[in-house]
Amino acid sequence: MGDANDRVGLADALRGHDAVISAVHFATSDADTLVGAVREAGVRRYLVVGGAGRPRARGYPARRLAASGRG
Repeated sequence: MGDANDRVGLADALRGHDAVISAVHFATSDADTLVGAVREAGVRRYLVVGGAGRPRARGYPARRLAASGRG
């Protein structure tokens, strides 16, 4: 576990991983800290998910997404 506001501690927690998936709310965190920790840890893949807690975004129907396994 790591603290999203502690760049050094977060980088230590991320080190050695292939990818990072972030659902941290950017409005209440510092994007430079998050991205900096990922870079400092040497992780090459960083995926940010937004609106994950909302069942539907305004104006868009809910859709189920699934990995097909095809490349």
